[in-house]
Amino acid sequence: MSKKREWLIQMRKESGMCFKEIAKELDITTQAYWYIENGNRRPSPELAQKIGELFKFDWTKFFDKESS
Repeated sequence: MSKKREWLIQMRKESGMCFKEIAKELDITTQAYWYIENGNRRPSPELAQKIGELFKFDWTKFFDKESS
């Protein structure tokens, strides 16, 4: 079973952005972003970098065992 990425959910909430705005910024669907945030899908390294830049965090966090 997947594990929600609570840290990513918190960053989204703090940013004040909605799923649609984030997806548009990342050039992906809102559903794709939802899957990433809810732990159903791991982003590609390229997408992880974009998300890291958007929210100002180390994108490799997606690939840590504890955070993925």
